[in-house]
Amino acid sequence: MNWQLNDINFKTVSDPKGFIAEGDAQYQAKVAEAAERIIENKKNSPIVLLSGPSGSGKTTTAMKIAEALNERGVGTHYVGMDDYFNTVSPETTPRTPEGDYDLESPLCLDMELLNEHFTRLSRGERIYVPKYEFSRQMRIQEQRRPRKNPKPKTTKRRKRCPKRNRNSRRGYPAKQPKTKRPPRLP
Repeated sequence: MNWQLNDINFKTVSDPKGFIAEGDAQYQAKVAEAAERIIENKKNSPIVLLSGPSGSGKTTTAMKIAEALNERGVGTHYVGMDDYFNTVSPETTPRTPEGDYDLESPLCLDMELLNEHFTRLSRGERIYVPKYEFSRQMRIQEQRRPRKNPKPKTTKRRKRCPKRNRNSRRGYPAKQPKTKRPPRLP
C-alpha cells in the first residue's frame, strides 16, 4: 500500500470503486499474512499486541485478525485497552499545558491492572475485563464474560439426516422437499 499522494488523488477521481477495492484487497492480504504469522509463532507468543495512535485502526485490525484466526481454528479473545481507562476525575486525570484533560496520556490507563491481566493470561488464567463508558468517562462495575488465553480448538460438525427434521423427531411426518414448477407461458 505504498502510494504517492498524486497517485491517490488520481485514483480517487478516475476509479474510486477500483481504488477502494484495491485497498481493501491489500488490507485483507495483510490481515491474512498477520494471522498466518501469529499461528506460526503462537507457541512463543501466545499474546499479540497492536499499537498505534488514536484512530489508526487498531481495534478494527484486531477484530479482523481475530476473525481470520478463528476461521483457521485458532481461538482468540480481544482485550482492548479502552476498557482499562481510569475514571476521569479532576484530582487524578493529567492535564495539557492549556489545562484540558489529557485523555491521550498513558497515565489515564490502569497499567497495573492491565499488566496483571496480561500476566494472568500468559499463565492461562481467567480474567474479568473491565468496561469503560466513554459517554460518562468512567469505568463501570459490570460483570462481563471472563477471558482466558484459549487453547486451540477443533470444530466438529454434526451431520443431520436429510430425511429427518425437527418435526419427524416429534412424531410428525418429515416435510417433503418442494419441487420446482415449470415457468408459466405468456
